[in-house]
Amino acid sequence: MNERKTWRKINAKAVIYPHDHTGAPPRSSVNDELQTVGPTKLIPAIKNPFILGPRSESVKLCYQRGPIVGSGCFGLVFKVKIRKFGFRLDEHFQSNSNMDQAALKIVVVKRRENRELSILKTLNHENIVKLHFYSFSRHDVDHEEAADGPMEEVCLNMFFEFMPLSLFDEIQSHPQGLSHGTSLKYLEQLAIGLQYLHDHVHVCHRDIKPSNLLVSADRSCLKICDFGSATVLSARQTHVSYVCSRYYRAPELLLGSEDYDERIDIWSVGCVLGEMIGAQVVFKGEDNMDQLVEIIHVLGTLEEDVLTEMKVPIKFLDQSVLASRLTGTFPERLQTQLQEHRPDAIFEGVLQILCDILQYIPQKRPRAVDILYNLAALP
Repeated sequence: MNERKTWRKINAKAVIYPHDHTGAPPRSSVNDELQTVGPTKLIPAIKNPFILGPRSESVKLCYQRGPIVGSGCFGLVFKVKIRKFGFRLDEHFQSNSNMDQAALKIVVVKRRENRELSILKTLNHENIVKLHFYSFSRHDVDHEEAADGPMEEVCLNMFFEFMPLSLFDEIQSHPQGLSHGTSLKYLEQLAIGLQYLHDHVHVCHRDIKPSNLLVSADRSCLKICDFGSATVLSARQTHVSYVCSRYYRAPELLLGSEDYDERIDIWSVGCVLGEMIGAQVVFKGEDNMDQLVEIIHVLGTLEEDVLTEMKVPIKFLDQSVLASRLTGTFPERLQTQLQEHRPDAIFEGVLQILCDILQYIPQKRPRAVDILYNLAALP
């Protein structure tokens, strides 16, 4: 197929994928034609100095596109083979990094000052996926042609280190739930990564879910990826509430709060932990209101004083709709529900951590560093 037609077809596919509320990568929706290996391409790219050092510079990157490994409303992610860098790698990267493979994420953007790219260029942590190179190309022509001058829309091409698995894959392959040791290992690494984001660079990810947590081939390392929804939070600003995939969305977001902090990520961590233990989504609603109903069924009734502490604009809470889906009051039963699925006593400490995390009031949820302290206190 002509390369220009192929690229236009990729763009057409990118805009029709639904926003993923489940945390599952919609790989089965991808046309088989796009799974084939593409031709070798040579493009100008920018080296990320924070990762590859010592300075930002233009390089010639020669690569071959492989199969699609991820997709969503943002666009597509390909596995690619790096053939030649156009510069000499530092000895550290020659010996310690598998630099011949990469994940290429392609996003159509309206300007070059992209928030995701700006954040990624500031991150360097062992539990955060690393951005190695990036480039801009024209949206309406062949992918390898660089975009020069101001344009309304360009393609942002980001080359990341390649991780073959995700936590979603791991959960799917263990229908009885992950083991105690594995769950603790992944929880610890997720908390370490979030402590770095929240406390050191003041970034809120806003889309923590199993498919955005990558796992190394030997299952020893977990890394946070996909910063398309991430932002630098400021106490002086409000933020949109329609963020985070629904099953992992904090109750204050479901109720329309625009005055939130990084503890929305902590709620998502609790949902991920519950899924690792129980091998199933903890709260599985069909829409925003139904998601809230699912949470209330497990955590108990939302009282007015709780709503006030959650900083929820009451106009977003349709009491009549909510009342039609609920009858009576609902006692807290999270721990009982999970213990029914995993009765092994060894999980008692982990279940307590989970119950501490899944709190209505954000200020009562532990910070990432508190989760690490709690993990260290486990027997």
